[in-house]
Amino acid sequence: MTFEEFEKAAAPQLKAEANACFDGATTGNGSWERRLAKLQEAQFYMSEMDRRESGRVADRDFLMEKWVIGLIALELIFAAWGIWLSAKESKEQAQVMERVVIVLERVEKAAIRSGNMNLLRH
Repeated sequence: MTFEEFEKAAAPQLKAEANACFDGATTGNGSWERRLAKLQEAQFYMSEMDRRESGRVADRDFLMEKWVIGLIALELIFAAWGIWLSAKESKEQAQVMERVVIVLERVEKAAIRSGNMNLLRH
């Protein structure tokens, strides 16, 4: 197998090459050195398959990390929006309470002027 073929080889092709090397090493033909060389060649193909799989896993993990970072950013945006909404709501409630206090003071003054204190007791 040439370097270009090796570079373009898919996992099934690499697996087939590793199997062929194992078969060549276990058939009993040839010297120990030849068998050892075939086993090392098989290990080379298996290492390449592992390296490629690790690269895919790393790419997948990196993509998942990007998604998690995006979700955290989205959560922070929603939290800031929630804080802004609650501040706005509390400001509006404070304005309503001011108006209620003003109206109650007017009712109290009117009751005192008219001498009808029964309005205040209910």
